[in-house]
Amino acid sequence: MKRLSIIIRFLSVIIGCTISLVTMSGCQLMKDDTASDTEPSFVITESEETELPEPDTEIVETGSEPETETEYEQNAEEKGILTSPADIELKNPGGDGKEYSFVYADEEFHAIYTPDNWKVVNSWRITNEDDITIICRALQEEHPIHGIDGASYRTPQDMAFEWQQHNIAYKLLPEDNPWRENVKDVDLNPSDQGKTFEQMYEDRTGKKFDPRDFL
Repeated sequence: MKRLSIIIRFLSVIIGCTISLVTMSGCQLMKDDTASDTEPSFVITESEETELPEPDTEIVETGSEPETETEYEQNAEEKGILTSPADIELKNPGGDGKEYSFVYADEEFHAIYTPDNWKVVNSWRITNEDDITIICRALQEEHPIHGIDGASYRTPQDMAFEWQQHNIAYKLLPEDNPWRENVKDVDLNPSDQGKTFEQMYEDRTGKKFDPRDFL
């Protein structure tokens, strides 16, 4: 009996080990199958992602569409159309050093020089800040204008500022306001250096600037 008991225990151990081995083999096979199924899926996904177009590429393509005529005109206005004073072809046809003409946007303009003063006729028609500065540079190179201190000379930048103040006034004033006629041409001189439209108005009229006077 004792020997039979030992044999039974031995067989139980063997059977148990066999079951364990079979179970481990099954798990390994399942793991291999899962890995086998996963790896091809991973490779395909990576390949698909690589072939997708980048979002930035689509944006660039959209932005590269030709500009319409209106968009081109707006961009030209923002960027300016002049690159140097020579572009305006400033001329003194009569050779008197007073009556000048220049070209801007295929339109002829007139500028009149008197000592320490440049008068640009219909200056309100030119609005681009960069272009105004270049035109003022051309005028200053032809006949320099003194600054308000009487010793220094005005810069194209501060001359352009005065020009813009006239443009602002012309745009805001009603058409029937008599002062509107006075600001359609700009006079670049020493006394108006650095002054705003309000200050120039007060200098000329002796009255305190009141916006209600222009309504």
